[in-house]
Amino acid sequence: MIIQQINSTPNKSEVPESLRYKTINSHISSEIFFLDCINDLLDCSKSNSQYHLIRASSILRMLLKDNIIEHFAKQYNCELNIVACKGIINGKPISNTIIRNNLENLFARINVTAKKSYLNLLDSTTEIYSIKDFKEIILLSFQGEIEINFSVLNIINLIANKHGGAHLETEFESSNIDSFHLAEFNPFSINPNSFFLVKLKEIMTVLIMSTADLRKKIIGHLKEYDNSFTQAHSGPMVCQLKNMNEIDKINNRD
Repeated sequence: MIIQQINSTPNKSEVPESLRYKTINSHISSEIFFLDCINDLLDCSKSNSQYHLIRASSILRMLLKDNIIEHFAKQYNCELNIVACKGIINGKPISNTIIRNNLENLFARINVTAKKSYLNLLDSTTEIYSIKDFKEIILLSFQGEIEINFSVLNIINLIANKHGGAHLETEFESSNIDSFHLAEFNPFSINPNSFFLVKLKEIMTVLIMSTADLRKKIIGHLKEYDNSFTQAHSGPMVCQLKNMNEIDKINNRD
């Protein structure tokens, strides 16, 4: 299965390097961390490595499940417009409790004739979503004896909590023979052709593109902070260096 690439390659958010070596407050530190997270996602989005995509799920989990994106958007009064496909799959996403505890039993009831419906987040016909609505978009639906729907957040949690992004569930039944007919749609077997990794990459791409304005505002703030930090500390530092030079001269005389 071919994974779509980012149509236009955005630049990384360049954090002023000098800030990394200064004693800064926790607020500035968290802004740097946020930008580094997005930069990591950008690198992962350009890779088809199974490892990189699975690891990216832990970053997405922090950004979306732990509401880090909403935190900074609110702080900078930045309206987050998540641009994604206009299509819709009706239904209710499964709960993350089911993903953790009961997914194997549910999929034992999904047979080979089950209908599969899915969305491509990068489709050219787009719509603007709030971050809350974006997380609830159903990307994949299995319809048979029962219906199982995976939302954006479901897919992130599946890979992060079950396949090694944040945790590796050793008891997760990855050899469930009853699910082998699902092939690339099998949630118990994550490989480079996995549909779930395809969807994860689409989620990354959408978030990278949709947070461009927010990242620009944060970068602007960090640069202002870096400049003010330099100006505030340059005077005392110069005086200190002059005093040290004077001491060296006296010592050399002795």
